Amino acid sequence: MSEIVKPLLSLAFLILLFLTPILFIHDYASDTTSNLSSSAITRLAEVNTRAGNNFYQTVRSTMMEMNGMTKYLAQQNCGTSKEEVLAVAPLFYAHGVRRFSIVDVWGKGYDGSGALVDFSQNTFFLLAREGKTHVDTAGRTANQRLLIVANPLVVQGTIKAVIISEFPAEGLETNIETWAFGNNTYNMVVNAKVEPIFQAPPTGKDMESLFPSFATEGLPPAVTIRLQQALADSPQAPHSFFDSSLGMFVAINPIERFGWSMISLVPQGVGNAAVSKQTLITNELVWRLAILAGIIITFVLLLERNSSRKLRRQQEDYRTIIASISGGVLKFFSPDGTFFFISPNYKKMLGFTDAEFEKTYGNSFAATIYEQDREATLCTMRKQIKNDQPIDVEYRTRAKSGALIWLYHKGAEVKIEHGHSYIQSIVFDITNNKEAALSKRISDERHQFILEQHDINIFEQNLVSGYFSCSPQWLHTFGSVFNILETDTAIPLFPDDRERLLAFQKEVRLAPHQHKCTVEVRLRAAGGQYRWFRVEASSIANTQGTPIYAIGIITDIDQQKALELQLRTQATRDSGTGMRNKMSTEKAVSQFLEMHESPLPQMYAMFMIDFDNFKAINDRFGHAMGDKAIFDMAQILRRNFRGVDIVGRVGGDEFLVFCTEKMSLLSIRERALTLVEQLRTECGDQHSCLTLTASVGVACCPKDGITYAELFNKADKATYAAKKMGRNRCVFYKEMTENAFTETPVQ
Repeated sequence: MSEIVKPLLSLAFLILLFLTPILFIHDYASDTTSNLSSSAITRLAEVNTRAGNNFYQTVRSTMMEMNGMTKYLAQQNCGTSKEEVLAVAPLFYAHGVRRFSIVDVWGKGYDGSGALVDFSQNTFFLLAREGKTHVDTAGRTANQRLLIVANPLVVQGTIKAVIISEFPAEGLETNIETWAFGNNTYNMVVNAKVEPIFQAPPTGKDMESLFPSFATEGLPPAVTIRLQQALADSPQAPHSFFDSSLGMFVAINPIERFGWSMISLVPQGVGNAAVSKQTLITNELVWRLAILAGIIITFVLLLERNSSRKLRRQQEDYRTIIASISGGVLKFFSPDGTFFFISPNYKKMLGFTDAEFEKTYGNSFAATIYEQDREATLCTMRKQIKNDQPIDVEYRTRAKSGALIWLYHKGAEVKIEHGHSYIQSIVFDITNNKEAALSKRISDERHQFILEQHDINIFEQNLVSGYFSCSPQWLHTFGSVFNILETDTAIPLFPDDRERLLAFQKEVRLAPHQHKCTVEVRLRAAGGQYRWFRVEASSIANTQGTPIYAIGIITDIDQQKALELQLRTQATRDSGTGMRNKMSTEKAVSQFLEMHESPLPQMYAMFMIDFDNFKAINDRFGHAMGDKAIFDMAQILRRNFRGVDIVGRVGGDEFLVFCTEKMSLLSIRERALTLVEQLRTECGDQHSCLTLTASVGVACCPKDGITYAELFNKADKATYAAKKMGRNRCVFYKEMTENAFTETPVQ
């Protein structure tokens, strides 16, 4: 009866198990459908925020690029003459500028084609003339929409001219295109008056698909009024909503610094389609789960049936094995505990029937041990169990005849549920062969047990006959057997370690009696990778002192070696940036200079980088922001130099770079200018922001020195000069001394 009830109960449990997630999925689908509108608003807000951030980053990148170009022209002392404008125009056109102009402080000048221009009445010109980079827009149609960037050209602290760059809208609008809501999201950037200045309708569509008169009239008045109201309610915070009067999902996100807003619109019909799609997906998922549940239930029932048959066969095999063992099989809860299984062979070996054994020893394991051996045997067993060792004891017991019988008891602790355990053992009668033969047999069994149960690689070799043997773990570790003491081509040895292994093999063969030889080499493990191993061997010599036998072990020390390497690396690396520290940098540069010469005109360059106003960042935003700024600048340094160049952090906000590539003075100058331009990062929070730049001092080898101390001292002085000259620039020590630069403290 139980064999029928058990499968039925299992079937009922599995059906309940699979119905539960189906019901959960159905409830989840209902909740999802009912809340889909709010989910659509949340998702649209995320899409809108991402589009706004992409647009802001694109405009900001354009501004920074034009700032860099303006600084370059300022360094070249560029003027507003027609010839100078025509000369630099190709440089700006190569950066995607549609129209480029340079005007004087009165707003008049020339554009890139040589035509006269007058921007004296334009707001962006007037703001730029005051020393501020300004961004504006022009045009409303597809072919006229422009982004205008006006940069003041400052030479020696005076605004000399204004550079006006006009970019086509296509490149900016591409960055705000999204594929969300099945390619039905309309994105546009509006100004403070809610006038569209940039737009990105879905691919293959235009804004007229949403607003038919958009090309001629712009946004419908009702939409403009609704958006103005939303912006007025919370002008500085992003918000999203569904407007039933417009029939649209709307998300608005202010764009930082420019006074614009990113607006994303999705028609209501798109949300309704999502509801229908969700319902269809849910129904299909429920049916699939139901079919899958039926398949799994059928499979589990078949598997359980086969498992029951297999378990019965295993139990029969187990009983057969126990019956065939010459000794006895015992199971008891602890050395001081009671039996819960005694094989018939054990009682037969002692000459007892079941009733006689129960009467003599009761159900106690300890009572079966002879009184004189009991305490020592139980103590040994407890110690072995405590140390997680196999039970291996010999003791005497008294048979029915009254004679003492020697028993060899071998077993192990078996863990069961809830932290409980029991001891399972095999007991042999060793009375008749207790002498040398049995001792040897036990010793051999112990030796073999150790080799099979412990993860050690043991090897032995007869140095006379050449016979070599190893433990079973050897094959598991290396995947093949090889003789570590012979010049064997099959040894999976790392090529660089061959000489050390040869010396070790020679030492083992010539070492005095029981002398321990050790070597550390890399061997290829079974997984295919090379790992560090320690090989230890001792030799045994004959009466003449000649080694005739060797025995040893191989131990995996790869983790130990990795830890040693890690500690050495930590001693030479700066924890904040992962770069070399000051001591490691000095040592590396000194060693390089000792081994290399630089005949003129080729030179090596040392760059000393000191960040400008770094203390202000720590004071305003805290040391955590300062550490992040240091890390960001370190990444810029990594990208600007090769892996073989020596880059290190030599102070709190000071870095040193030594280029190991021979370069001309012109190449060094270009490298320094590029480094100054790229060493710039923004630091701040939602309330304020600071720009972190760097001053760079350059010393060249051999002109400025041929030792680390000379180059470091002169590069440091050049950095000091760069700070005094206004920061965010590079200064060469040689040019500083030729121009008779006077060092004074930087204010």
